[in-house]
Amino acid sequence: MGGPIQSAVAASLRRRTPKFSHLPAWIREVRPGRRVQWYTSLKMSQALPIPPPGFDALSVDDQIDYVQTLWDRIAARPEDVPVPDWHREIITERLAAHRTNKEQGKEWEEVEREITNELSERNS
Repeated sequence: MGGPIQSAVAASLRRRTPKFSHLPAWIREVRPGRRVQWYTSLKMSQALPIPPPGFDALSVDDQIDYVQTLWDRIAARPEDVPVPDWHREIITERLAAHRTNKEQGKEWEEVEREITNELSERNS
């Protein structure tokens, strides 16, 4: 699986991997081909340093890239990410409201067009 977005993210990560080379091995391990594998041998009962060593030395852009890489790793396994009951309750409420009055909602294309127009107006 994987589309253009995943390919672009992967390419971006390959370009940016060397920026994390000074971080400890428990945070990352660089494999041949500049593929990054994140791992930890620590048990969750052991406290991980927050932020990890070397993180504050990164530029803000690199810090964002680092956090995005962590999130991408978590998001790659959606079945492992628990959905809280309160999220399910909100979804149930919103679906019920939509089913009650289907005319109240908007098509995605219309919402996207409105957002794009609003952003264009702000930038001009």
